[in-house]
Amino acid sequence: MFIAAAILISFLAVRGFRFDITHKGFELANAESFIWLLLMLFFVWVIIRSSKETDKRLKTYSALFSLLIALFYCLGISFEKRESIRWIWESRSTLLNYLNLFFSHFVLYYCCSFLLFQFLRDRPSESGTNERETYSKKKVLLYWGLLFIAYIPWYLYCYPANMTYDSAAQVYDAIHVENLSDHHSAFLDLVLRCILLPVEKLTGSLQIGIGICSFLQMLLMTIVFALCFERITHYIKHPFLKGLIFAWFALYPGNTLFSVTIWKDIPFSLCFLGLLLCVDSAAENEKRFFHSKKSLFWLIFTLVFLPLTRHNGLLITILLPIFFLFRFRSFKRQILTAAVITCAVLCIWNYLLYPLLNVKKVGSGLILSLLQQQMARTISEHYEEISSEDLALFDSWYDIPEIWREYTGTFADPVKNHFIQSQYQQDPKAFFKLWLKLAGKYPVSYLEAALHNTYGYWFPETQYWTTFYGVILGQQIGDIHAAPIYKSVIVDKIYNWHAYHQDLKIPLLPLLFSRGACWWVWLFCGFWCLYQNRKKFILFLPGLFLWLSILPSPVYNEYRYVYGLFIGLPLLLAASLRKCAKE
Repeated sequence: MFIAAAILISFLAVRGFRFDITHKGFELANAESFIWLLLMLFFVWVIIRSSKETDKRLKTYSALFSLLIALFYCLGISFEKRESIRWIWESRSTLLNYLNLFFSHFVLYYCCSFLLFQFLRDRPSESGTNERETYSKKKVLLYWGLLFIAYIPWYLYCYPANMTYDSAAQVYDAIHVENLSDHHSAFLDLVLRCILLPVEKLTGSLQIGIGICSFLQMLLMTIVFALCFERITHYIKHPFLKGLIFAWFALYPGNTLFSVTIWKDIPFSLCFLGLLLCVDSAAENEKRFFHSKKSLFWLIFTLVFLPLTRHNGLLITILLPIFFLFRFRSFKRQILTAAVITCAVLCIWNYLLYPLLNVKKVGSGLILSLLQQQMARTISEHYEEISSEDLALFDSWYDIPEIWREYTGTFADPVKNHFIQSQYQQDPKAFFKLWLKLAGKYPVSYLEAALHNTYGYWFPETQYWTTFYGVILGQQIGDIHAAPIYKSVIVDKIYNWHAYHQDLKIPLLPLLFSRGACWWVWLFCGFWCLYQNRKKFILFLPGLFLWLSILPSPVYNEYRYVYGLFIGLPLLLAASLRKCAKE
């Protein structure tokens, strides 16, 4: 009887994969029958195996993880193909087919996650917990030297730096604007100003100053990566796996090119990785960590510099110490001390140094971009139903009439770039009143706007550019121009291939740059920690907070926003998925 039920479940799951979402609805997907038969037999085998598993927690966490990512996938494919979800319940047939599609993906992900959970649980245990907590200086220097050598050809190829439009805008703000602006990062603007202006006075060239900045960033990245890799070797002993991870740090195009790209996201991501190293050390040996002034200093340092390098880092800085108080109850005094010092430093920066440096605060048009997207989508879909007073009020905040006609679901700039900050500041309550009023009347439009503006961060098949290439200037800045010192043949081939084919649909290859796939791996590690390695669950939380903080961002699938998740992934995998005899 159970075998018959397993066959029925497997048949229904396979049936769901036979349908493909199109702009018209559902169409029958073409594939050889024997493929569906093999998939059905795989489902039957795993379902029977699952029924014999006595560990209910393993099956529960596998099911919860599968439900979540099946929901991610089905919502993501809806926006990828239809840019909406309301079509799902337009008719009974589309609703049933969509539910069947969701069920199919749930069964697939459950089978895969169940087998993976079983494999991780049943593999041989290591001899014990990590005894070696201190870093080996000799090994760190060795790894740093090898990484530095691997990155030098990219520095010579991209000299003085790889610059995008945002890079050029930040450099321009740093050296030309009388008052520092917090549009990008006032702190990083100050750093750039302190390097570029003295160098220009000494040499008469901004080109050399930019070259120094990219060199210093490359130096910082290789040092942090060396520390991270040395930490990873505490957990991984197999030479092949260690070599594979080191090759990723040294050769992955996202790392090599980003090392010489002038972006605020690079130092922010390095601070995030430094925070992960602190969190991992605390989770591994909390007594040693919290009794060490040096460790607490680096924890405070990373918590302070996350919001200084990028605004959304403030969410991590606020939330992580709160969860530290629950996870490390015996060290509340040290945690509270670190939190107070962090708060004091940030307050000094925001309320004392800001006025002294005449920093221009960031406009609310950036902070409120998601709310603007929700109202713009709602008005564009229901403008005939909305009162003329509400339409006029919305238009009053923009320098273009009927700006809602420019709404683009995946990109907030067409709307937010025309937001009039001064007009909004006259009556901020009116903005939120209108937002709440429309939310109450059109909740589906609001939900669709939020999902459409974020689905690239949780749907693995979404493709978008990874990075820009070359010195791109919106306006000429001094003598800055592309001037490669040496063009390595290997670097040239990688550079050109990635520049022109970074979105090429080669099976599995796009997953190396997929923001959604990266998040799924983070999520799996979080569920695994909840299941069997609970003390390392705290390592998952910074990634969760970072992911949440970028969801309201203006772009639906920006690689650099989640770069910290990519460079933190090897440490998360090594630290959370290991199995020790004492656990």
